[in-house]
Amino acid sequence: MVDTMSYGGSLEYSTMTETKRPLKDLRLMTKREVMKLTGWSAPTVYRRVRDGTFPPPRRDKQRAVWYEYEVREALEAIIPGPYTAVSNLPHMQQS
Repeated sequence: MVDTMSYGGSLEYSTMTETKRPLKDLRLMTKREVMKLTGWSAPTVYRRVRDGTFPPPRRDKQRAVWYEYEVREALEAIIPGPYTAVSNLPHMQQS
């Protein structure tokens, strides 16, 4: 079964409940790591979750976490390009 969430307009995002993924794709990111990668504030992250343009967090004990592959897929849908490091974000590149 694949749970599908609408992420704005015609974009759909699958949470892949039964699809097998390599363990390296299942790395969890904390809110701080998501904020660093995206360049967004915490309110912006949660606003995008509420608007359906970013995957919702999961709970790991007492903290919100995201699967890294979900964050990267969402960023690719918003702004196409490789997101392998924070310096790859368009606003972080040096001229």
